[in-house]
Amino acid sequence: MNHNTPENESLRRWTQGALRQLNGPSAPPDFAAVTLARIQREAAPAWYRLPWLQWPTAVRWSSAVALLGFTTLLAVAGLPRLHDLLENTGWIRQITHTFDSLASAFQTWQSASRMTWAHLPRSLVFVLSLCFASLWISTLGLGTACWRMAQRTRHLP
Repeated sequence: MNHNTPENESLRRWTQGALRQLNGPSAPPDFAAVTLARIQREAAPAWYRLPWLQWPTAVRWSSAVALLGFTTLLAVAGLPRLHDLLENTGWIRQITHTFDSLASAFQTWQSASRMTWAHLPRSLVFVLSLCFASLWISTLGLGTACWRMAQRTRHLP
């Protein structure tokens, strides 16, 4: 579409003349620069507002190392102290006994599932794996689609 037609040019000149005749307050001289800078800031959110996979590589690695270090510290230093604390409390002793019985039930379930797994036909295992993979991929796709829709609705006027 060509916007440089004579009618558009005369309309542009008339509009500019009418706007110049207005006696309203004018914007500060740096208004356009400030507005454009704010638009750019809001269009590019800070890295910590982005999903983790879109963080800068160094920050992602350092957060993964920090999480691993925290988990290791908790396992090495926190759990033995928690265990000592739990053994010295009466009602906690009952809870730990319940957890011990749950752990033995889990071990029984684990050995039964290993035996079941050993006797399953490989074709069934293959089909179940494909079903699981397709469900996982479709869930990720649905999540991505919802995230994109949410991003689009945020930017609508």
